[in-house]
Order: sequence, then structure tokens, then C-alpha cells
Amino acid sequence: MTDDVATRLPWPRFLTRPGVSELAGAPRWTISGRTASDPGSTAKVPLDIVDLLRHYDSRTGSLSDRAALHGAGSHDQRCLVDLVELTTRIPGAANAAFYLDADLDRLVVVDIEPSCPPQVRRSLAQLPGILYAEISMSGRGLHLLMDRPRALDTYPAAIGRSVLRHEQGWFEILVEHWVTFTARPVDLPAPCRDRSLDQVVTDLADSLGSRSQGSAATIATTGTGLPDIPGAGSLVDSAVIAVADRMKHPRDFHNDISRWEFSVLRLLWTRLDRACSFTEEVSGARVSPEDLTRLLYCAAVRVLPHRAKHDQLRNGRPYLLERAAAMVASHTTTQP
Repeated sequence: MTDDVATRLPWPRFLTRPGVSELAGAPRWTISGRTASDPGSTAKVPLDIVDLLRHYDSRTGSLSDRAALHGAGSHDQRCLVDLVELTTRIPGAANAAFYLDADLDRLVVVDIEPSCPPQVRRSLAQLPGILYAEISMSGRGLHLLMDRPRALDTYPAAIGRSVLRHEQGWFEILVEHWVTFTARPVDLPAPCRDRSLDQVVTDLADSLGSRSQGSAATIATTGTGLPDIPGAGSLVDSAVIAVADRMKHPRDFHNDISRWEFSVLRLLWTRLDRACSFTEEVSGARVSPEDLTRLLYCAAVRVLPHRAKHDQLRNGRPYLLERAAAMVASHTTTQP
């Protein structure tokens, strides 16, 4: 435990940083460290801080039971705390890991890798609107905390992704993902007004779209019933049950129903995509993007309260079917 919390960092100042102060009160903070089950590994994971704190002595910085070092199994107060409690109880923490949800937090993180070419790194560091910048865990990369760009809701290839990753891995935009903050701020060059984060998202979405050419065409289904695949009804049933206690409330999105519905669709897609992969492995029956789109639509109409907008047609098909198709397309790639 000592190697995870030995370095004293200026946490009180970190809490007041622009952007960070908006995240501090959310109960989605922990520290990143090595678990008791794999102490020899160099990899660190977000820990279940609630259980850890039951066995942690703030006065001595010692842990009474290393078994308390295990990964966070949820992204809420069952395993996580707010930043004030974290840094008060463990003032010597060497990092602070946060589960970022851009839909809730209205912020994203641009994670620049050490391999990023200097000219690209500089262009990103000069984006206008950077709220907070720090050196990443590697000591050679950067984290840029910024307002959520509107382009995330505009481009089909970006919709529903938890991470938008550069084709060569030079940087990525974290949308719904763990971020391990170091509280080691860095000065940035003067911003360049000729470029914006929305433009960066647009470029990434265009790249993702070109890499998944043909996806939209393969998801042109207009069918609204269950697809003809083994266990289709059970797949939908299990997805509906699985998301029941994980769905956020519209008030979490300031009662923006479209954003709330999108978050529910993303939960359903995650569950169905995993279940379909398992079905393919067990039965050998291929689940096509069209099948997955119809499964997602069938699950969505069961979970989402009906509203007039659902009766509208988009590209000749029901609104929710179009949304389901866009989400599946954004995660479907065709190999060359």
C-alpha cells in the first residue's frame, strides 16, 4: 500500500482547479493501485475505495488487511467516494482515479500519449477552452480537461463511443472512461483560435467512418420485430433486466430526454453486444449488425417510455430504430 500513497501531492489546490472542482463532488473517485490478487504486476487498476477505507489508518498510512485491495466493481458510491473524502482520508495519495461520464459531467479528457508527435501534441495543447492540464501517469503524456464538445452528438461514428481514439494511437478523447489524475499541472502554450475540440472530434469521427465503410449499408434494416436468430427473445429479456438497476434518471441529464434515452441505448447495446458475442461462440450462429440493430430496438421500446417523437420517421424508419442503427453502425467495422 505504501508505494501507492507515498508521494504527497497538492490535493487541496487540485480540488479548486477549473473543471476539477465541478467533478469533485461526484461519488466516482478512488485511487489506482495494484490489487492483492496480483501484487507483482506493474499494472494498476481503480480500487474499491469504500472497502479499502474500512481497513486504512489515515494517521499511519497503513492498511490492516491487503485483501481490501481489489478492483472497483461499480462506478458509484458502492465502491467510490467523492474527491474531498478521498483526499482527506488518504492525503498522501499518489493519484486520484475518476470515472468520467461526459453525459453527466459535461466534460471530457483528451489523453495525449507519449508517442504523440511533437507537432500534434502542441496543436492539441493549444486548443482553446482547456480548463485544466496535467502530466499523465507515465510522466511523458498529457491530460487536458475540457468541456464536452457538441460534435459528439452530431457524427454517427462518434455516437455511443466511450473513447474516440486516434488511428495511430497518438491521443484519445475519453467520453465515458476511467481517468487517473496525477495533480501535476503543466503550463500550456497560448491557445490557437483556428482549431477547436469540435473539429478534432469531427476529424476522428470522419476517420472512424472511413474505417467502417459499409457499416451503414449493412444496417439499413427497416424490420422492427425480433430477428430470426437463436434465443432472440431471451437476449432482449436479459438485456432489459440487466439495465434495470443501472439506468440513470432524466434529472441526471437536466431532464434532457434525448440525452437520457441515448444513455439507455448505450447500456442496452453494451449488454446485447456481449451477449451476442457469447451466442456466436456457443452456437456458431452469426449475429449480424442488422440482427443486433433489431434486438437493440426491441429492447429500447420495452425500456423507454413512449413519447410522440418515437412515432416520427428518420430516413424512412422509426426514430428509435434509426438511433439503434446509428449506434450499432458506430461500433461496427469492416475488415479490409
